[in-house]
Amino acid sequence: MSTPRVPGPQGEPGQSEPMVTVGGALAVPTKPAELAYALTRDEFDLLCETETINEDKRWRDISIAFFAAAAAGLLGLLGGVDWDQAFATKHWNPLIYTLVLGVLAATSLVISIIQGIKARRKPISSGYSRVKVRIRTHYEQHPR
Repeated sequence: MSTPRVPGPQGEPGQSEPMVTVGGALAVPTKPAELAYALTRDEFDLLCETETINEDKRWRDISIAFFAAAAAGLLGLLGGVDWDQAFATKHWNPLIYTLVLGVLAATSLVISIIQGIKARRKPISSGYSRVKVRIRTHYEQHPR
């Protein structure tokens, strides 16, 4: 591998940084020395598995949105329907819509509470959090 001299950040020919040729015209600048932490394959997989935590939060947020939409629909039906007239003429559609929206609101509220509890518990008990704590303590014990 060769290390060609290329102009530095100011473009002056005297200032240059070492480059590593990777093949053809592709060149990668070398990185300064950094403190690194070696990961095993299991640790890397755990770091990549944050999707389950995000999935719980996503379901919680979707359930809250469904609850808000159902609650708005319920308020609109309860305030906008003449219930005496609907029952007198035996129009059951507003009652059916109200029941469906009520069940949707209650179900989505329960799901959002359950998913919120799961999302709060998971960061404490997950393998991801344990590996993250171990890496953080490594970096705290070995400062730059």
